[in-house]
Amino acid sequence: MLEHFQNPEAGNGLIQGVNLEELRLAEHQADRKTESAPRPFDSWFEVDVALQIAARGYKVVPQYPFAGRRIDLVIQGEKAQLAVECDGDYWHGPERYTADLARQRQLERCGWQFFRIRESLLRRRGQGTHAALAVAGAHGNRGRLIQIMGK
Repeated sequence: MLEHFQNPEAGNGLIQGVNLEELRLAEHQADRKTESAPRPFDSWFEVDVALQIAARGYKVVPQYPFAGRRIDLVIQGEKAQLAVECDGDYWHGPERYTADLARQRQLERCGWQFFRIRESLLRRRGQGTHAALAVAGAHGNRGRLIQIMGK
C-alpha cells in the first residue's frame, strides 16, 4: 500500500528479469551522463519507456531475442505481443534510420508488429506512455496498438 501512495501511477505490470523497485530507484538516483543503463537495457530511454509501459499494467520483456536479433522491448498483452523499438537520439541518428527500418522489415516478415518511439518526439510531447500513444496516434498507429494489446 505504501508503494501506491509513493507512486500512484504504478500498475500491476512487470518487467521480466528485473526488480521493479530497484529499477525505479536507479531511474531516480543514477547520473545518466556517466552511468550506463542497468542490464538488460541498452539505454536509459529504454528504461524510461519500459517503466511507463509496466505502470500501465503490461508485461514487458527487455532485449527480447528473436532470429539472431534483439528487440528493445516486447509488450506481452492479452491478445498478442508487440515489438517496441526505442529510437534514442544518441544512438539512432539519421545515419541509423535506414538500417533500423531494414531490420524492422525483416522481423515484420516473421509476423512481428512494431511500434517505434522516437526519443525526441516523446520528450517534446511529454514523458510517459500517454505521450507515446499520442505519437502513435499522430502516425495512425494508436488504434492498432490498443487493439493488439487488448486495453
